[in-house]
Amino acid sequence: YYDENVLLAAKTKLTEADNHILDGAEDAGVDIGEDVGENKGEDTGKNTGEDIGDYIDLDSWADRYLIDEIFENYDAGVTGSYMYVTVSEGEVSPVYAGPVWDYDNCAGNIKNDCGTTVNPRIIYAAQNSRSNTVPVLWYKALLDNKDFYEKIKERYVTFYSPLIHELCEGKLNERAKELENLIIPDSARWGYGEEYIKATDDFIRHMTLRVAFLDEYFEDPGAFRSVTFKTNDDTPYVRVYVKNGEKLIPDHTEELPEDFKDYHWYDTLDYSESDLSAEVIKDTEYLGILKEEVRLQNENGGKSFTDSGLIWIFIPMGVIVCMVFVMLVRERRLLRG
Repeated sequence: YYDENVLLAAKTKLTEADNHILDGAEDAGVDIGEDVGENKGEDTGKNTGEDIGDYIDLDSWADRYLIDEIFENYDAGVTGSYMYVTVSEGEVSPVYAGPVWDYDNCAGNIKNDCGTTVNPRIIYAAQNSRSNTVPVLWYKALLDNKDFYEKIKERYVTFYSPLIHELCEGKLNERAKELENLIIPDSARWGYGEEYIKATDDFIRHMTLRVAFLDEYFEDPGAFRSVTFKTNDDTPYVRVYVKNGEKLIPDHTEELPEDFKDYHWYDTLDYSESDLSAEVIKDTEYLGILKEEVRLQNENGGKSFTDSGLIWIFIPMGVIVCMVFVMLVRERRLLRG
C-alpha cells in the first residue's frame, strides 16, 4: 500500500534537492563539467553544507559516494542508485542515500567503451558524466561543496582507509578460505572452475593499489593532474591521474591498455601531436586516431575517405543495389500472387 500524498512529498523533496545542489553549484560559479581537480573543498558560496543539509542527509551521502568511489563502481550515480525519505505528520526528511546496490561491475572487473574501471589510480565516481549522454547524479557538484568534501575526507581517513588496509592485509584471504567449501558445488553448477581463486587474488591486488592511491589523493588532491584519452567524442578510452611534474611515459606506462600504442594521440586544444614523455603540469585531454588510419590518409594524399571523393562513388552504388533488391522482392511477391 502506498500513500499517494507521501509519494508526492517524496518526489517534491527529491526534485528540490536536485535543483538546489546543481543550481547552487552553478550559481556559485562552479564548473560542474570539469573533473575533480586542485580546488576541491573551496568555499563555493551559496552551496554551503548547512544549506544542502536541509535537502539531503550529508552522512549517508558521504558514505554512498565513498563506497562508489573506493570500489570504482561502474554504475555509480547512474543506475542502481537508491534513496529514500521519511515522512512524519506531514514533515518530509532530507533525502537519504541507500541502500547500496548493483556492484557487479566494479573493482577492476570490467572494461568497456564508456571508460575503464580497471585503473585503480584514478578518481572515478566523481565524474560529471560517464559519457556525453550519461550524466552522473550529484557527486561532482557535491564535491565542490566545502563542508561535504571535508566530511568525506574525514570519513575516508578515519574509517574506510583503515578498513580496506585491514581487509587487503589478511581478512579477505581468510574470508575466501571460509567460502572455499561453498565454492566447490557452486562452481560445479556454474562452471567457473578455478576462476574464484584468481578473482580473489585480482580483487586484493586491485584494492591494495586503489587504497594506496586514495590515501595519497585525499592527503593532497591538488598534487594530481587528470589525463584523459578518447578515441571518439563521446566516451573516455582511458584516464590516468599523474602527479604534477610526472611524465605519463615512462612513469605510468603500466596503466595504459595494450592497444594504446596503436594510436596517434593529439591534444584536443590545438590538435598538435602529443609528447607523452613530457612533464604533465595541467589536466589534459587527448584524441586518438589509429595509426593505420593515418597511414591510409597519407597514402591518399592526406585526405580522408570522405575528402578523397571515393565516398561519392560508393553512395550511388549502394543506392542502385538497394533499388535492385526492392525490385526483386516486388517481382517475387507478384509471382506468388
